[in-house]
Amino acid sequence: YSEKKRNAKYGILGTGVAISKNILVTNCHVVLSRKYLVVRVEDGLRSASLYYQNGDMCLIKVADANFIPVSIRPSK
Repeated sequence: YSEKKRNAKYGILGTGVAISKNILVTNCHVVLSRKYLVVRVEDGLRSASLYYQNGDMCLIKVADANFIPVSIRPSK
């Protein structure tokens, strides 16, 4: 989720999908709507940063994450 200020009680919620061990894909309207980006993982909260943007698709990098990425297959 994204927050206006650090450790805010409320923010903008969204979801993400892991495409590598520390990269999530999500919508930019969530990522860019506030100043701080936070990802909830099994063992707590992690700060994240914008890695790449294209239209409303954003990739975010999560420090010290070890996600299991989804399998991606050709779109034929």
